[in-house]
Amino acid sequence: MVTVPRYSAVKISSYANWANDITVPFKLNIKFTAKSWRRSTDGKGTNEWRTLDSPVVEYLLSNINFPGEVIRKSPDAVYGQITGSLKATVGLESVFSSKEINLEEEN
Repeated sequence: MVTVPRYSAVKISSYANWANDITVPFKLNIKFTAKSWRRSTDGKGTNEWRTLDSPVVEYLLSNINFPGEVIRKSPDAVYGQITGSLKATVGLESVFSSKEINLEEEN
């Protein structure tokens, strides 16, 4: 909101600096795990969620055609990485300025 006193005018100017079509490369690291609802191994006790071993997780990743690469494995997880780039237009700076002009002094 701009309030302008009587017998005055305001000159407002603004501009924005933009960077068009910037390409930003990235690497996305992902940890994959899987759980399954199973009975305990001795057939006794209650059912529970159990973490699956990494070979099962890797098999599941190959079935969905994971587009990245597997970079590391642990006993119950597989770590993958996807690389790519984002292309965007980014506003870097907005500048606003105003100047009051007294109309009585100009006449």
